[in-house]
Amino acid sequence: MLIFQPITIRGMTLKNRVIMSPMDVGVGFRSRRAIAYYSERARGGVGAIICGLMMSVSLISDEAWGKVGGAASFADGIRRLADEVHQAGTKIGIQLSHPFSLPGSVSMFTKTGGKMIAPSPRIEPDPPRHVALDAGTELQELTVAEIEEIIGRYARAAAVVKEVGFDFVELHGANGHFAGTFFSPIDNRRTDKYGGDLKKRMRFGLETTAAMREAVGDDFPIFYRLGAQEKDLPGGFTTEDAAAFAVELVKAGADVMDISLGSFAGVHPLPDDPMGTFADLAAAVKQQVKVPVAAVGRINTPEVAESILREDKADLVYIGRQLIADPRWVNKVAEGRAGDIVPCIGCMHCHHVMFHKQQPAECSVNPAACREHEFQILPAEQPKKVLVVGGGPAGMEAAIVAAQRGHQVTLIEKSDRLGGQLSYASVPPYKEEISRLNQYLANQVEQAGIAVKLRTEATPESVAEARPDAVIVATGAEPAIPDIPGARGQNVLMALNVLGGQPT
Repeated sequence: MLIFQPITIRGMTLKNRVIMSPMDVGVGFRSRRAIAYYSERARGGVGAIICGLMMSVSLISDEAWGKVGGAASFADGIRRLADEVHQAGTKIGIQLSHPFSLPGSVSMFTKTGGKMIAPSPRIEPDPPRHVALDAGTELQELTVAEIEEIIGRYARAAAVVKEVGFDFVELHGANGHFAGTFFSPIDNRRTDKYGGDLKKRMRFGLETTAAMREAVGDDFPIFYRLGAQEKDLPGGFTTEDAAAFAVELVKAGADVMDISLGSFAGVHPLPDDPMGTFADLAAAVKQQVKVPVAAVGRINTPEVAESILREDKADLVYIGRQLIADPRWVNKVAEGRAGDIVPCIGCMHCHHVMFHKQQPAECSVNPAACREHEFQILPAEQPKKVLVVGGGPAGMEAAIVAAQRGHQVTLIEKSDRLGGQLSYASVPPYKEEISRLNQYLANQVEQAGIAVKLRTEATPESVAEARPDAVIVATGAEPAIPDIPGARGQNVLMALNVLGGQPT
């Protein structure tokens, strides 16, 4: 398969074409949780990992700045992360950005003061266009001197990333983040050398890339996340504009073009979006440059990843949420075990927890995500006879884990199939991918050698007769019928009846 072909980028050789997409999952870089999270994905076989956008370049570049001790403290803290990832034969990079504030902020969610800034003055609309901003936020126009200072911060930050043992760096110039707004004719209405026509709107990205190249030397790869269009934004830049920008970025010192959207809206594809959502944008840029190009966007299956490379739409594939769901995706594909991949169902629970609860990400299908240091499936000291009552998602998962620990497991389900409410949940529009989770769990139950008894209802007598050492009750919930006149009439159907195909 093409995804397993090595590739060399400015002297750095990746063992395969799969890169873990930069995602801020709220675990930081230096904590025990962060090291466990990234190391698990490294052991899972990816060619490279890009640590997600969490910290501004100010944190890394300014020795005197910040409550966490500045660059020296940061450097000492993340060396261990790089070392751990390298032990798995995986390369590691970090994505750099700058917040919409001065002097900087620890994360996109925690502003630390200083004026709010942008290429041009504006008031953030409602709903906000940028993930880091609130509606109504007033942003002031940067001076040329401030712009030049920020460019210098990017360069110093890139040098620190190299110094602490990372293998490459990526500049975030897409998805509505700071650097990308300079390229947008909507956000950048300047009339000086940093704004105006297409060439001037390129200047910030080009000067920043060139400054980073000078800071890291000729032996350190620079990736650039480039927005290839501003989706659904009248007056935004076009894919042709972005391709022209990519050509100039390569001249300035960029080694890889990571192609995404210019705007934040739509950057996280949903289940109704096609697999390989932005691959065609990558293909358009790839036609114009001679450096590797990366595709992103719902690359969940080996078939989709392989087709993108085989059709020459891209040279690398970035996989994001699917690696939260299953960190061993690459190894399972290499071993011919694609059927054992835990499927990302596109539910966006990870996004919701991060962006709305502002907590470390969680995953609906992988309870260990971002908690790898806490969740370990270890052999039981004393194998037991375990009876699981209920064949829905909770019952199947409990049975699988119990079997993995070495217990003798029997699962009973009163209906004629496994899945429980997953079978109903996959019926509505945009929910079809839930059926992939149902099939995955059923397959794992079979592979684990679990004895399954369908059309079997648990009773006190039958449980006593089975004489299990432990019983796990996973029978789910009963629908709540409101106590109102007519609620139980012949003309009333429950949602599960309709989703289950009962004639209306």
